[in-house]
Amino acid sequence: MDSQTLEDLKRKIVKLPPLSTVVTRLLALNPDNDDFFESVLALAKEDPTFTLRIIKLSNSAINTPVEEIIGIRGAIVRIGTSQIAGLIASMAMAEVFIPRNQREKNLWRHAIQVAVIARVLACATTAFSVNPEQAYLCGLIHDMGKFIIPNNPINSTHKEPGPLDGNCKNAQQYIYSEKDASGFNHAILGMHICKKWQLPELLCNVVRYHHQEELPKDINNDLKCAHLIRITQLADMISIYFTVHPEVLDFDLEQIEESLNVNCISAFPGKPPVAANELATLIAPMWLEANMAIKNLNMTES
Repeated sequence: MDSQTLEDLKRKIVKLPPLSTVVTRLLALNPDNDDFFESVLALAKEDPTFTLRIIKLSNSAINTPVEEIIGIRGAIVRIGTSQIAGLIASMAMAEVFIPRNQREKNLWRHAIQVAVIARVLACATTAFSVNPEQAYLCGLIHDMGKFIIPNNPINSTHKEPGPLDGNCKNAQQYIYSEKDASGFNHAILGMHICKKWQLPELLCNVVRYHHQEELPKDINNDLKCAHLIRITQLADMISIYFTVHPEVLDFDLEQIEESLNVNCISAFPGKPPVAANELATLIAPMWLEANMAIKNLNMTES
């Protein structure tokens, strides 16, 4: 890709509409803080549009409503503070990156799958210390850079890699091919989008390094960031594997465990957050949750 096209990509980032101030401030909140609920409530009271989004989410199918919620406090309680930032971010970002074709719908499906899987992994792991809400956000935004690269442009001297099979080294090969062709891979573009939207540095770094097998020393020494990157990587691999091989979902538990061990766990860089046998029991419910989230955000295939 020539420098002119690269400059066009940079200009596309600059021209992206900003996230609302309230959404940006929500994403900057620390979900581990004791006052997180009250902080979300205070933000909702500042912005009627934000309030309506939360109430709409609380009454959607994904939250299995028994009766309609009309108040903001009850809406936040129903959704749960462990999920609210991710769901609001999903809605806000979907309004920026509106899926106009099947490729973009597929990108959104993958983003939501990785987000849900990352959150489930964060809840299940005892090896990593990861906040599930932040894990969801990292999964949601990890491939944002792909939305501004039309059809993953690989020039004529580079063959575009086929679907990834969940192996981290193949993902690395894809990144390198993309960078060779465009001078800017989607992870770097995604980082610049995060900066454009003034997202926390932690999220910017996860997006920047989510395809790195070997992390820079400063990132590797920041356990919170390193653990979020690794969770996102494994969630990414799982999403890709089961998208390419959906038939595995119908296998018995022992076969699913074996498939996960061969195609995801053994290919994972370093110690995985969960073992294959534990992961096998989580696959069906988290795949169902992801599909419900995709349907709720109208990201279903046309």
